[in-house]
Amino acid sequence: MNDRLKSYKSRIAVVDIIMLILGVGMLIWGNELTNMLLRVVAVIVGICGLVLLINFLINKDKEPFDWMIMVTGIIVLAGAVLLFIFAESITAIAVYLLGTLLVIYGLIDIITAITITRHVGGYWWISLIVGLGALILGAVAIYLNYIGYNTVTALIGITFIIAAIGGIVNAVQAYIGKKRILKALKNAPPPPPPPPGASPEDASNNRSDMEF
Repeated sequence: MNDRLKSYKSRIAVVDIIMLILGVGMLIWGNELTNMLLRVVAVIVGICGLVLLINFLINKDKEPFDWMIMVTGIIVLAGAVLLFIFAESITAIAVYLLGTLLVIYGLIDIITAITITRHVGGYWWISLIVGLGALILGAVAIYLNYIGYNTVTALIGITFIIAAIGGIVNAVQAYIGKKRILKALKNAPPPPPPPPGASPEDASNNRSDMEF
């Protein structure tokens, strides 16, 4: 239990706070933050490609595997350069791609609900509602991205904020629960003495039952 509580504390300090900052940043700066993150990833990938090329150049005894490393380094470096240059276009394409996938999924779900599920089982309207929601969300995302509104980025930011708040709430509750458990253990009466004739091992087991 103590290990789990400590992991919650580490989540408060690292994961949840980072997610909260990213979520708020995506709501405020939108695609600009996404483009910046893509360029940061491009720089990291480019450094990896340079390391592969440098290892190839400093290695005097070239083997077939070394030439494969050189080719891999060139491909990685070229991909990083393209990602850095076309970050904004990649972000826009990703939005259109996700929106199109949602529209296709919604249409398939609607057609399936009307033509199949409605005739073979109950609650077919649930699939119909889900399909309509996906269709509308995909179409809205495509349209708003077309006019320059950062729809998907805003949704990702909201998701990050909700997830971060949920993790922080769980961590705080776990911390409060730990305090209550420690207080209850402190105020608990001592364990009863072992019955006559009991072995020392039984007494140690009784004490261990009172601990977490």
